[in-house]
Amino acid sequence: MEFTNKLRALGDKVTRLKDSIQTEEATKTAFIMPFIAALDYDVFDPLEVIPEFVADLGIKKGEKIDYCILQDSKPIIIIECKHWRENPNDHDNQLHRYFYATSAKFAILTNGIRYRFYTDSEQTNKMDDKPFWEFEISNLSDRDIRELENYRKSNFNVGQIFSTALDLKISNQVRHVMKKELNDPSDNFVKFFARQIHSGTLTKRIIEQYKGIIKKSLNQLISDPMQVKSATEVHRPVKETEDFNGKNPVMVEAGRKAAQTRKMTKINEFTIGSDSYPIAKSYEILTKTAEWLINNGNLRETNCPIATGRKRNLVHTTPRHRDDEDFVAPKILSNGLYIETHFSTTGCIKNARKLLESCGHQGQLLKV
Repeated sequence: MEFTNKLRALGDKVTRLKDSIQTEEATKTAFIMPFIAALDYDVFDPLEVIPEFVADLGIKKGEKIDYCILQDSKPIIIIECKHWRENPNDHDNQLHRYFYATSAKFAILTNGIRYRFYTDSEQTNKMDDKPFWEFEISNLSDRDIRELENYRKSNFNVGQIFSTALDLKISNQVRHVMKKELNDPSDNFVKFFARQIHSGTLTKRIIEQYKGIIKKSLNQLISDPMQVKSATEVHRPVKETEDFNGKNPVMVEAGRKAAQTRKMTKINEFTIGSDSYPIAKSYEILTKTAEWLINNGNLRETNCPIATGRKRNLVHTTPRHRDDEDFVAPKILSNGLYIETHFSTTGCIKNARKLLESCGHQGQLLKV
């Protein structure tokens, strides 16, 4: 809660003071340094944050990055700052050069209001053209704050954040496409639905006829989540308090198990030994356990494949199972291995413990 309050207070401060900020240096001092400090880095400790970090490319000597955040004396995040009135989009070429010249895995381009996060998901050591995530400090969502938790000094894990970055990038692209299609459906989008309804030829007139109906129907569905629930709900789980009087005992037991599963999905933290990890999604139990093993030198390519069941792999050098099927929900770990994460919350816990055991640790070392 304290972290959330810090970020909200900074957002309010930016809104209140921005018209008084006349220079880039003032933007850095008033807006960007407090943001770095909110992530628990000491902006006055050169072992944690280096201002004016020199990045020599050989092409243009002595180029300086506004801020470089360090972990174990190595660059992990570089930050390029602009005056709050400037559009960050106009300066990403400069950040490309800086990214190439350092070993940092993440780069931030900001004007103190909008923050754009980059990594090298497409080609190693070459910054992607598009950010995998962006937000406005004065308009943070709860989701943004949960993601920023991962960038705090005590939580920062390169492999975990890189994996999350790939998810965010795809998720944001899907949202962008969906928003565009919902506002102005393309012919291909309309045909996808129309072919499942209309048995005849899809003429231009019919496509136009369907376009308005599909747009209206989907927007109504999205605006009323209960319609989605009623459309996908097959059975009502029996409440735990109901008895067997006049009821199928199998359904009663199914209801109890469903209730237990719902309770399990509310996990927001787990521990491995004395190490504690906050999580936003259940699959992070698996990925963070794997990263813990990697950091302890226990999970390497030579361990692979690590199986879960007769035909399925949990961790492998490629995202494929023993039956030659692709992983359903693969995540890339910091050492280049792939982990399957397509499990329920209970399944994630079970397989994380199995992973610990396969690497020489006790499964019960993991607590939720």
